Amino acid sequence: MRNQFIQENRGFLTGMSRTIRVVSLVLVILGVLWAGAKSMALITRVGDWNALREEWANTPSGIFLYLLLGIIGLGLSHFLKYMCDPEYRPTWILRHGDKLLYIYAAFVGLQGLIDVGYILYRNASVHLAYSLIAVAADLVFVVGAVLVLAGLAQVYKRLLPMIDEARALV
Repeated sequence: MRNQFIQENRGFLTGMSRTIRVVSLVLVILGVLWAGAKSMALITRVGDWNALREEWANTPSGIFLYLLLGIIGLGLSHFLKYMCDPEYRPTWILRHGDKLLYIYAAFVGLQGLIDVGYILYRNASVHLAYSLIAVAADLVFVVGAVLVLAGLAQVYKRLLPMIDEARALV
């Protein structure tokens, strides 16, 4: 059944793998450029601590959003190629995909904590009710995202050995 699906859709899956690879490489390049631009912006604001704090509040989200999503996309591209080509062996990114998902979950959690701290720092003295609502909404999203990413890592950790075993039987 699975092999029949892959055989029937091999062209589509191969095209999808190439498309995901190109988009992921663009995301990785954007992440590196974002990191360079933010580093330069942080360096130029060393004396002005308020501007430095404002700049730092947005730094991790862009870098990790682009860079880590690009790396996860590259992993998905390799996974599709691995499914379509029986001779293709798992690359480093496939062998450590679960760890990459855990790292991404940790950075999403860290960015959520930075966002919460920033919301409380900027608004707690002026609008406490607004701050608490914004913090609660942010925490619900962050906890959900971290749990989903950790769950995907667990599924992935168990999925690749099952696929290897099924390929060995055929």
